[in-house]
Amino acid sequence: MRTIFNLQILNVSCPANMTEATCPVRQYLQEQTVLRPTVNETLLEWDKAHEQQLSCVINTMLAKCAQCRGCK
Repeated sequence: MRTIFNLQILNVSCPANMTEATCPVRQYLQEQTVLRPTVNETLLEWDKAHEQQLSCVINTMLAKCAQCRGCK
């Protein structure tokens, strides 16, 4: 049996001056190796070999997004 749960990790309004090129989360996603964009670039899938690191990657993404938006 195969079960797949798709999670929406981020859905936020970015600061007015933010662009795709300057977004710290998008930059981080290009650097890390656990998640990768699918054909539909808004979807991500993870490398099962790095499954244990998945929570760290998600926590880092959320922290970078919160810092960018000025959340405490």
